[in-house]
Amino acid sequence: MALDIICAESLIVSAFGLKKAERLRSKTKIQDLFNSGKTIRMPQIKMIYKHVECDQNGYHPHMVMFSAPKKQYPKAVDRNKRKRHLRESYRLNKSILYSEDEKRAYYYTIIFIYLGSVLLPFKELEKIMVSVLNKIKEC
Repeated sequence: MALDIICAESLIVSAFGLKKAERLRSKTKIQDLFNSGKTIRMPQIKMIYKHVECDQNGYHPHMVMFSAPKKQYPKAVDRNKRKRHLRESYRLNKSILYSEDEKRAYYYTIIFIYLGSVLLPFKELEKIMVSVLNKIKEC
């Protein structure tokens, strides 16, 4: 019984987690994304994304990065809070991007930039995130 609970909890964490492999860290990929990515702008979020074909190795997770401009939010506390909210709303709703077929031949590289002047309540930000992720999936 206890083993079943532990296994179930680990499955939930892996499904909703944000692993290191999913984080966009490569400077060349980030620069390429800013140069040739497509942009979707919502009231509080700007999103830059690019559709990337997988190599022969097959499956690759979608890669994301979260940002809040230093010019708009001079205090690190404010930037970190906004990035934390973006990260959490993506983490909870990333299943929208992952289809049933794990053998897809592409993945997305995405940058989320928080642009709002005031910090939205988390539920409102989550609604915006869901609509943005649905727009990516339609493209």
